[in-house]
Amino acid sequence: MNTTPRFAARPWTPAGLLAAAGLWAYRNSFSVPFLFDDHRQIVHHAAIRSLLGSMARTTRPAVDLSIALNYALGGLDVFGYHAVNLAIHLLAGLALFGCLRRTLQNPRLAAREGSSTDGLALTAALIWLVHPLQTQSVTYIIQRAESLAGLCVLVSLYGAIRCFEEPQGPVPQRWAVAAIAACAVGVASKPVAVTAPLVILLYDRVFRSPSVLHALRARRGLYLGLAVTWLLFLVLQAREFGHPQPSAGFGYQGVTPLGYALTQPGVILHYLCLSLWPSPLVFDYLWPVARLSQLPVPWLAVGALVGLAVWAWSRHPPLGFLGAWWFLILAPTSSFIPVADLAAEHRTYLPLAAVITLAVVGADTLLRRALPSRERLRRTLACVAASGVVVTLGLVTIRRNADYRSERALWSAVLAERPHHFRALSSLGDVARREGKLDESIRDFSEAQHLLPDNPEAHDNLGEALIRTGRAQEAIAQYTEALRLTSDDPEAHNHLGIALARTGGLDETAAHFAEAIRLDPEGEDAHFNLANVLVRQGRLDEAARHYDETLRLQPDDADYVDAHITLGNILAQQGWLDEAVAHYEAALRLSPDDAAAHQNLGTALAQQGRLDEAIAHYAVVIRLKPRWAEAYANLGLALAQAGRSKDAAPDLSAALRLNPGLAVAERALQDTLHAGQPLQD
Repeated sequence: MNTTPRFAARPWTPAGLLAAAGLWAYRNSFSVPFLFDDHRQIVHHAAIRSLLGSMARTTRPAVDLSIALNYALGGLDVFGYHAVNLAIHLLAGLALFGCLRRTLQNPRLAAREGSSTDGLALTAALIWLVHPLQTQSVTYIIQRAESLAGLCVLVSLYGAIRCFEEPQGPVPQRWAVAAIAACAVGVASKPVAVTAPLVILLYDRVFRSPSVLHALRARRGLYLGLAVTWLLFLVLQAREFGHPQPSAGFGYQGVTPLGYALTQPGVILHYLCLSLWPSPLVFDYLWPVARLSQLPVPWLAVGALVGLAVWAWSRHPPLGFLGAWWFLILAPTSSFIPVADLAAEHRTYLPLAAVITLAVVGADTLLRRALPSRERLRRTLACVAASGVVVTLGLVTIRRNADYRSERALWSAVLAERPHHFRALSSLGDVARREGKLDESIRDFSEAQHLLPDNPEAHDNLGEALIRTGRAQEAIAQYTEALRLTSDDPEAHNHLGIALARTGGLDETAAHFAEAIRLDPEGEDAHFNLANVLVRQGRLDEAARHYDETLRLQPDDADYVDAHITLGNILAQQGWLDEAVAHYEAALRLSPDDAAAHQNLGTALAQQGRLDEAIAHYAVVIRLKPRWAEAYANLGLALAQAGRSKDAAPDLSAALRLNPGLAVAERALQDTLHAGQPLQD
C-alpha cells in the first residue's frame, strides 16, 4: 500500500512513527509481572546476580547478560525488563523497515514500485510491529531471547545489504563486520539466528548476484565471517552436554523425531492462520503429537505451499525469497528436531515479516491494477486502509497484553481456549496456593492429576498443596509416587524431604535433600533445607557449608534471612563474632524488622563489648515484640554491664513478670539490688 511519499528529506519520520506505534500498542505491558519461566530464569536464577556469572554455563549468554544488566540497574522491578523488551522490538521494527526500504529500491524492483517504496516498507514494518502475534515475544519477559535474536538477524541482513550496495573500500568492510557481529550476538541469543548466513546468501542470489557461487566468490570475507558464527553456535550448544533433562534436541524424550516431524505441518498451518487472523492467541498450547488421521490435510497444504515457493523462486525470485524466509527461519523449531513445546507463538517473530510483506505488496499491486490512472485516489485509499489495519491490530495487541496482567488472568485465558489444559490447571493451582487458597489449589491440582495420572509433576504439585494443609502423610504418598515415575527430579526429592521432616526421621529427610543437591547443585532450597536438618542433628560445620552455599546462590533474597541468622548463630557459638555480626547485619539489610536478627546481633555486640550498640538493638526487639521476656532480660543485662544498674532494674523486672522462671533475670535483678539500686516496676 502506498501510504506516504519517500522520507529522504525527513529521515526521522519513519523512526518516530514506528516508536509511537510500538509505545501505543504496548503501553499496558510495563506492569506485567514475571510469569511462568520468568521465575526460574530471572527471579530465582542466581547467575544473573553477576554480569560475568550470567554468561557462564549458558547457551544464550547475550540474553542472560541483558537480564543481568536489568537486575544490576533495577533489581526485580519489572518496568525495566519490559522497557528493554520493547526497545529491542522497536529497533527490530526499524531494522525491518531499513531492509524492506533498500530492498524495494533495488534495481530489480524499483522500476516496478516507483516512488512507493518507502510507503510500502513503512506500512509492512508498522503492521509487523503492532501485530498481536508478537505479544509473546515482547510482553513475556524471558522471550526476549526470540526478539533479540530476531533483531540481530535483521541488523545482520541490513549490514549485508549495505555491504552489497557500496563499492569496494573501507565502508562495505565496516558493514560486513557489523553484519558478522550482529549474527554472532544473535547466535548467542537463540539458535534461530543460525539461519542468518543462509538468509543473507539467498538474498544476495535473488537481488544482487547471478548465482550462489558468484556471491560466495565476490564476498568471500563476509560469508566466511558469517560461517564462523556457526562454530560459536556449536561451542555454546556443547555446554548442554551431560545435562540430564534437555528440553530440545535428540536427547529430549518427550516426543520422537518422527512424531515431531509429522506434527509440524499442522503447526505451520496454524502459524500461517494466526499471521492472517490473530485469534485465538494461546500462551501455552501443549500441542499434541498428530495422529495418522490428522496428517493428510496439513501435509498436502504445506506441500502445496513449498511447491508454490519453489515455483516462485524460479519464476519470480523475490516472491520465492519470501517463501524461503518463512520456511527457513521456522526450520530450527518446525522440522524433525524435537523441542519440548511442539508449538509456540513466539517462533513466528521473524517469519511473520514474510507474510506481512507479501500481503502489503500484494494489496498495493491489486490497488495499482484497479486504479491505474488515479494516483491521488490510490494513495488516499492506501493510506486509509493501512492506518485502519495498523490501528485494528494495535487495539487487539493492547487487549492481548491485558491477558498478561497476572498469572491468574493469563492461565485462565489459556483454560478458556483449552479446557483440559494440564499446565494451565497446574499453574492456577500454584497461583491459588501462593494466595493461600489451599482448597482451590488442591482442587486444581487434583484435576490436573486426573488428566495426566502418570505425570510426576502432577503428583508433586498436589503433594505441595497437601503439605500446606497439614496432611503430611498424604503429601508423602504423592511425592513418593512422583519419584516412582521419575527418580531424578530434584524438586520431588526436596519436597519429600520437607514432608518427612514433619513426621520425624531426620536421616531419611537429610538423604532426600542431599539427593536433590546431587541432581541440582544450584538448588538453593535444598541447600537451605539440608542445613536446617543438619543443625537439628548437631552437625554444625556441615550445616554452615550449606548455609554458605544457599547465600552464595541467593545473596539478596529476603526468603533466606534465616540462613544469615542461623549461620551467624553457628559462627558466634564457635567464637567467630565478627563474621557472626556481618551475617546478622546482612539479615537486617534484607529484613529490617526481624526481631531475632536484632536480638542475636545485640548478643554478639555485647560479647564484643559494644554495649551501647547492643542496647540499641535490644530496644528495637522490645518495640517489635513487647512480650518477649528474653529481650527485656538481655537489655537489662546489657544496661547493668554498662554500669547503668538503675536503668536495668525495670527491664529485668519486666522480664520476670513475663517469665517468672527466667533465672538469669532474677540473678541480675538481685545484683542490682545488692548494688543499692531501688526496685522499680
